[in-house]
Amino acid sequence: MKSRARALLNKSIGAMISAIEVYNKPSFRYREETFSVLAINAWELLLKAKWLKEHGNNVKSLYVMAYKSKKEASPPGSQRPA
Repeated sequence: MKSRARALLNKSIGAMISAIEVYNKPSFRYREETFSVLAINAWELLLKAKWLKEHGNNVKSLYVMAYKSKKEASPPGSQRPA
């Protein structure tokens, strides 16, 4: 079984290859925008793969948990006045 870091690395490579292929098509509408989205996605996946490799493939290391105190919590659907 592949590690999560290796799987993200492979997805990153695939996204960048797709970005380059889209950009090289002569008659593709929105090719610059599509290239940008795919290239940014490839970089994000590459950074996540490196982070996971350095942190023992622990997926929880990618997330920052923010805990609310009981005073800040509000029932679902209610809005606080600004």
